[in-house]
Amino acid sequence: LFRSVTQAGTYNVDVNLGGCGIQDTIEVNYTQLAPLELGPDMTICENDDVTFDVSVPGASYLWQDGSITPTFTTNAAGQYYVDLTSDNCISTDTINIQITPLADVDLGSDTTLCDGLSLTVGTSVAADNYLWSNGATIAQTSLPAGEHFLELTLNGCTATDTININYKP
Repeated sequence: LFRSVTQAGTYNVDVNLGGCGIQDTIEVNYTQLAPLELGPDMTICENDDVTFDVSVPGASYLWQDGSITPTFTTNAAGQYYVDLTSDNCISTDTINIQITPLADVDLGSDTTLCDGLSLTVGTSVAADNYLWSNGATIAQTSLPAGEHFLELTLNGCTATDTININYKP
């Protein structure tokens, strides 16, 4: 005969068999599980890192790859989980990570132009936002001599490319 218990307390059992009796007592205590939350499934930008920190004083950790530190950093798609052991109780959480690829931004090769000519540089990528080193916020712009960049944001992810423009007399 078994009895399930769902609350802390003292439990007694009396057993009589063939005129013989035995008695036993057990004290049941519950330990609060350590808080563990990796968060909801997420999508990160290509090449971005995400770090999980599940630090609990006195706990031990086991991540899906066998690592045993309280923090875990990744930049790859996949399913990640951790088992956290504290006071002989195990808490587990799992998270799925997906990757959003960066837009392919290519301003071309560095170039040298004759003085007096202008160079319009741009991209054909339809993006949410553009930001040039000269402050322009459009897909194409004219640039003076020097090193210039374009930060292009698409689907929340920012890709960058640079070009160096030289002028000669």
